[in-house]
Amino acid sequence: NAPLTVLESFAAGRGVIASDLGGLPEMLGEESGVCLPALDREAWRATLAGLGDQEGLWEQRGAAARRRLEDSYDHARHLDAHEELYTRLVQG
Repeated sequence: NAPLTVLESFAAGRGVIASDLGGLPEMLGEESGVCLPALDREAWRATLAGLGDQEGLWEQRGAAARRRLEDSYDHARHLDAHEELYTRLVQG
């Protein structure tokens, strides 16, 4: 399951900074956020300290996050895919 806070950030058009634990790196991808080693304080410090200097980059990541949500977490698309799968299974 996807962490709700990440999906909420995507819906708000915000890029995400997260730990590189579990499925978060795959969920964020390359464009919608940054995954950092969970226990690397220096990496976290440097990333957070540099946020103000990268405003344009984070606007791009926010837009990418919104697109990722729409492309990958669209309920109607998932329902259609399940319906198609069940139809193929029933038809043999």
